[in-house]
Amino acid sequence: MKKILIAAVAALALLSSCKKDNYYMYGAIETGNFNKGVFVTDNGLRFTIRENLTETDISTLDRAIIMCDIYGPENTTGVYEIRLRNYAEMAIVEPLLQSAVLAEREFSTDPLSLTRCWRSGNYINLGLGFMTMRGGTAEHRFDVIVDDTHELDDSLRIRIEHFADGEYPGSDTFNFISSETSGCYLSVPTEGIIAGNPEKVPFKVTLSSYKYDVYGDPMEGYEIKEYKGDL
Repeated sequence: MKKILIAAVAALALLSSCKKDNYYMYGAIETGNFNKGVFVTDNGLRFTIRENLTETDISTLDRAIIMCDIYGPENTTGVYEIRLRNYAEMAIVEPLLQSAVLAEREFSTDPLSLTRCWRSGNYINLGLGFMTMRGGTAEHRFDVIVDDTHELDDSLRIRIEHFADGEYPGSDTFNFISSETSGCYLSVPTEGIIAGNPEKVPFKVTLSSYKYDVYGDPMEGYEIKEYKGDL
């Protein structure tokens, strides 16, 4: 999975304030999918890029979180034009059922951190942080597990699994001096899992988190953490 530095991810959050005048909405933050070159947000708006300050063609991505200025008013085709300021790719991860996973193996306990968590449309979106080695070749992978041992219409309980390929504190190949923090965004589709309105069903996220010493530095081992709702 492509690594995206948390510094770039944090920049999106810091620039999320917006204001309106006769022509623009400035600094809007939107998540959505691309469909034939049109960015369709999770709340149903449709954007085309008039100005691209990133100088990167992001129309080939399936899903992204973007920061943009929106030109107004809406044109006759029902599509808004935007100035794209920044973006981060969001990997769509189809969830696995806990009963099927545990029938074959135990949960992975490779640690990670949850930096953001929010729901939009038919997705639960996750911002993840994890430690890597500078110049390393390890492939970090993530699974999302849905707890199907209870009624899914009442609540959604998901677990994030991290497969660090040996890049975690305490492993034989890990060196703190040569380590850095990386991150990525995941989007978990809820359509087909929850029979009712997914935006009204409460959710909880569980993961194996890093343990920290008294100085705030990651240390060997992990601890289970739970997060309820948006973060």
